[in-house]
Amino acid sequence: MAYWPLHETSDTRFDVRGSNHLLEFGGNVVSSAGGKVGNAAQFIKSDLDFLNTGGDPPDLSMGPEQSFTIAMWVYLTSTSGQGIITKATSGAGSSAEYALWLTPSQTVEFYVSDGSTLTTVGSEGLSLNTWQLIIAWHDAVNNEIAITIDNDNSQMMTKPHTIGSYDSSARLELGTWDCGV
Repeated sequence: MAYWPLHETSDTRFDVRGSNHLLEFGGNVVSSAGGKVGNAAQFIKSDLDFLNTGGDPPDLSMGPEQSFTIAMWVYLTSTSGQGIITKATSGAGSSAEYALWLTPSQTVEFYVSDGSTLTTVGSEGLSLNTWQLIIAWHDAVNNEIAITIDNDNSQMMTKPHTIGSYDSSARLELGTWDCGV
């Protein structure tokens, strides 16, 4: 489990629930802007801004029978395909332990894989220039993955996912789909 308020203005973003701190990668500086509450990390795709855990965080790795939830506030100022949060060893596809991806059409796709088969569920479209809450989860008991925007159950999208997930060796990344390169 991890919780990153992302209130820091630069450098390391601290996990206030554990030790999965997020680091700036390769000299890229992730700046800050006004957030939903306090500061927020500001990721600029053209600057290749992203944060990562620097290694494989064992307590953020999932297994076949583990349920998990990812929740975050986002504020989009432009449309483009970009990773939001990823734990994948290489490129898109079955190597993604789990991921949230912003598509060029402003929808969010949630990926969960068992290492060979990938299941994807997509959201309704996001709006520009407004804060929105993305919640995605894998329910290992009911064998499904789901995503909702702004906790609106009428907009919730679900998909059967009976194969679970796997424990990859990938680092967790926020703001990109760099996949450990």
